[in-house]
Order: sequence, then C-alpha cells, then structure tokens
Amino acid sequence: MLSNIRHFLSDKLITHGWQFPVRLLVVFQKMFSSYSHMSQEGQDKLIHDILENKRNGTFVELGASNGVTSSNSYVLENKYGWTGLCIEANKRFFKELIKNRNCKMVNSLVSDSEKELLFNNDGATGMVGDNGEPMQAQPLAQIMRENDMPAVVDYLSLDVEGHEETVLYNFPFDEFKFKVMTIERPSDRLHEKLLSSGYELHLVIKPKGNWLDNVYTHSEFIK
Repeated sequence: MLSNIRHFLSDKLITHGWQFPVRLLVVFQKMFSSYSHMSQEGQDKLIHDILENKRNGTFVELGASNGVTSSNSYVLENKYGWTGLCIEANKRFFKELIKNRNCKMVNSLVSDSEKELLFNNDGATGMVGDNGEPMQAQPLAQIMRENDMPAVVDYLSLDVEGHEETVLYNFPFDEFKFKVMTIERPSDRLHEKLLSSGYELHLVIKPKGNWLDNVYTHSEFIK
C-alpha cells in the first residue's frame, strides 16, 4: 500500500514541484513499520542487501532532492540508523531537504573543481547548462573533507542529471573509497575509470528496459 501511495505522489504530484505531498508521504511512511524502500527502483533495499543488512552505515547522496521522494538514503537513515551527507544544489529542494532529514546537508553545486557554473533551479530537478543562475561549485572530495566523512563510506548515490562524469572522474579514489555506488547512466569514460580504480560492475538497473543506474562494488570490500 505504501509503495502505491509513494509512486502516485511521486509520479503525479512531486514531479510538478508540489512539496506539500512530501509531508504527507512522511506521515504515511511513519504509519507503516515494514516499509522497505523509498528509492525509485529499490536502490536502497538493494544496497542494504549487498551490505548484508548492515545497520549504522554511512552514505553520501549527491542529488538528494527533497530527501524523501525517490531518495536512495532516506530508509537507510530512518530505518537502519545510517548517518551521512546529503548534497543538493537546487535551492527550492534544499529548503524541503532540511525539513525532512537529520543527516549532514549541503546546498552546493558539485563539479571537478572550484568554479562558477550556470545552474537551472527550475523544474522538477535542476541541472548545469548554458543558462540559469550563476552558482559556485565545489569538488565532492572537498565537501566530504569539510563534513568529516570517513575514508571508507558504505554507499555513494550519484544522480546529477548528466553531470556524473565531471563530478567523479578526477575524484581522489585513493583518499576516499565507497563500498557500493549507484550512478545514473555513467559515461563509458567514467565506467572505465571506475573499473581501473578498484570497482566492479555489480549490476545494471533497467526498469522496463530503460537504463537507469549502474551499481558498482569495491573489490576490496565486496567479494
């Protein structure tokens, strides 16, 4: 029942920028103790299974939106006691994020270096492009250092509307490691970089045949 409610609100209401239903979603979630996932395609449940039902893990979710709708880390935090960092560039979503979550939260655009980019805050998501509001970007590793994230993080969720390669290609994988990652439609170049940095392709999420995420595991931690 909760899953049906969640999908209805997400598909029909949240995508149009309505935020009030998010509050309803939180209320409904608290009424059902057996909820298993809030992710778009069960990524949070998959991560929890890969990590053998781990409690008190750590996460970084980049492209966190309002922290509830299709969130890959909401259930991990609220049901299994995980802690971590949510990063969201869209100012409108960030206002909701800080109401909905208790983890560390950063309102920032993320790129491969400190620089100013144009970011479109409108619509259902938000993305870097040729038009929009000038916004200062920071490297992911810098944000992680400033928020005291550990050298080994259990889970990275990366969904930044086509900006994934720029965010992660030059990331210092020798400084920070992730046991599991879900990355939305990574480029071939980024895919090869991950394979050469100790990661293995665990599976590809393709709901109804449409490519959504690649799931990677680090060979040092997941056998």
